[in-house]
Amino acid sequence: MEGWIVLLHEYVDGRDADLSPGSPDVPLVLDTLVVLNEALTPCPGEVPEVAVNIAGLQAKAASLLAGELPYRAMLEQVRRRFGRCSYPGSRC
Repeated sequence: MEGWIVLLHEYVDGRDADLSPGSPDVPLVLDTLVVLNEALTPCPGEVPEVAVNIAGLQAKAASLLAGELPYRAMLEQVRRRFGRCSYPGSRC
């Protein structure tokens, strides 16, 4: 779809990294960031830099942290029309 950027993420079972000073997780996280930087520089495709969208990303993050669900009205309309779990592959 033109103008859309889609990100897909795979769920990895595990725990959050401990980023406190002296944690053995910190070097592993830093090593991972180095690998990602090398793999994604220059940026593949025509994806805008984060700096271009930072204000919008910060606003979305603030609303999510406040417990707000973006597009709640649209979601509720879809649920009323089609039922909560009417899409293929849903596990509700």
